[in-house]
Amino acid sequence: MLVEIGSDPQVAILGNLGLRTAGGLNANTSTNTSSTGEYDTDVELAQIKPLLTRLTSALNLKSRSNKPLEPEMLVKLGFLRKTVLPQPYIKVAQYGDAQMMKIEAYSTSREEALTMSNLLAEYYMESRVERTKQEFKQARMLVEGRMQEVADNYRGGLSRAADFKEQTGVADIDKELSAVINKVYTLQTSNEENEKNIVEADRKLALAREKLKEIKPFRKDSQEYIQSDLIKYVQQKFGDLTMSLAEKSVDITKEHPDYQVLEKKIEAVKELVRSELDAGQKLVLNSERLSIDPEYDDLYKKTYTDYIDREAAIAKRVVLQEYIDDYKKVLLGFAAKASTLNELDADTAVYKTTYSNLLGLMAQLSVAEAIAMTNINIVEHATIPDKQYFPSVLLNSIAAIILGVLFALGAAFFVDYADTSVSTPEDFKRLNLVTRLGSIPFSRHLKKKRIVSTLPPAAREREAFRAVRNSIDYELAGRALSSLAVTSSFAREGKSTVAANLAVLCSDRQKKVLLVDLNLLNPTLHTAFNVDNSTGVSDVLAGGVELKSAIRSSATPGLDVLPCGKVPADAGRVAEADRVREILNDLKGMYDLVIIETPAILSFSNAVLIARLADGVVHVVEYGRVKSAMFEHVQQLMSKAGISCVGAVVNKEDAVTF
Repeated sequence: MLVEIGSDPQVAILGNLGLRTAGGLNANTSTNTSSTGEYDTDVELAQIKPLLTRLTSALNLKSRSNKPLEPEMLVKLGFLRKTVLPQPYIKVAQYGDAQMMKIEAYSTSREEALTMSNLLAEYYMESRVERTKQEFKQARMLVEGRMQEVADNYRGGLSRAADFKEQTGVADIDKELSAVINKVYTLQTSNEENEKNIVEADRKLALAREKLKEIKPFRKDSQEYIQSDLIKYVQQKFGDLTMSLAEKSVDITKEHPDYQVLEKKIEAVKELVRSELDAGQKLVLNSERLSIDPEYDDLYKKTYTDYIDREAAIAKRVVLQEYIDDYKKVLLGFAAKASTLNELDADTAVYKTTYSNLLGLMAQLSVAEAIAMTNINIVEHATIPDKQYFPSVLLNSIAAIILGVLFALGAAFFVDYADTSVSTPEDFKRLNLVTRLGSIPFSRHLKKKRIVSTLPPAAREREAFRAVRNSIDYELAGRALSSLAVTSSFAREGKSTVAANLAVLCSDRQKKVLLVDLNLLNPTLHTAFNVDNSTGVSDVLAGGVELKSAIRSSATPGLDVLPCGKVPADAGRVAEADRVREILNDLKGMYDLVIIETPAILSFSNAVLIARLADGVVHVVEYGRVKSAMFEHVQQLMSKAGISCVGAVVNKEDAVTF
């Protein structure tokens, strides 16, 4: 079944709001069947546990054990249950690169698989619609909460700006700043004009003083005038009016009525001063009347008038400078006020823009929700296949072959791991008890003929025994060896074959070699060399036969054989150490090398006593038969008995292969 999932407009919108959505497909996203409520893709959403539980319950799906099928097993099925032990399962994946989801159902019943696919698609679409509604509801709540928060911040910003204007008395900062700048400009202009007046008054006074010096009607200074009380009062009144006029010129223009009234008052005071000066001509100066020249009198009056104007300008200068300084301070304060107001205005502008954007987002959410509700369509319904695809015969065959190979390899590795026998050079190195002298390969020739005399010189069996003989020489390192015992842990490990062939190879060195069969339990050496066994070493030990008469010549030059003879009823008593030692001492005087086959150490109690009589012992170990623990036990027995073990020979090496 194919389900079309169009591009979701809510993915980008809700993503910008920090919300997760179940929309979209991603072929590289792994399936998440948890019930946490968060899913990255529609593929995951289609496989959540509630949908699978609903599906297994509606169809009463069973496992192979006829128990209710666990919902997770529909999508997390092992390889064996898809092949060898099939049971229903569902596969959901992206369909190619398209915005479509493919639902495949597998079951041994084709009708059941069809129903599973259709029902899961139906349940998925219902779940997707419900989840979409919840997503947009959550988004609207988030946006509405954000809008309320922004609106509160906007109103708070407006309130803070109004409070600041009220506290600072600034209604329109631009307008008031312009007014203060104009006021400062006006004051500075007035101050410049006033300075010009002072300069002009100083110039006039200087000229007047020069002319007064030229006229010199009298030599008396002007301080000699006795001023009347009226003059003093008029002078004080003039100073007060001048200060008032300077202050008024700061706040009002010259055309203002108050300003004109003050100017008229000042002119009136000036006129009074002039009148008083006229009257002063009649005053008495130092008890005598003065007659002043009319020209001097006019010049004096004019000088005094200029002096009055100069004093008025100086008084105005002080007032103007104070006002200029005060308004400059006001200008400096406007910078901090303007910065604060700008910050408040910027905050309110941001809140206003954010609120407008959120209104637009609410409109987008409404459109996206309407689109998302109709965004899922079934492109192709599931159909019953023409033939049975599940389980696949070919896949099952391949799986069976693979499993068989794996099982065989596993069994082989397990057997190898569980094998604790002493066979390989590594085993001897690990135990570090005795030297591995070499190995004898398994051979049908040796099994039948026992000796290598009839084999070609380059035969592998012959080479193997030659290597063992050389290893014995290396171990002895030039030490003389007149007797050598060959033993084993158990019977039938091949010690007779090893002893016989060592004797054959040693006789090749122009030595007189005697092979003694002291395996009183199961003697076999006489058959290997085809010699008479009617009498032998057992008879010599029993005292019934002479030693020399019991020795047999073999077909191999330089090699004689002392067979076992009759098997005694009580082999343990017969093979007493003292008697055997006497016989061996006699044989050492007769031959260069005496090779003795003893019974198996773990099968015959006196085997250790016989082996200790030899100068050295070769321990024969059958490949894969003797375990490490048993080998260690035999070596400990020989060590306690004082037996010098030259080394070990691994026999029948190719008998066990993997």
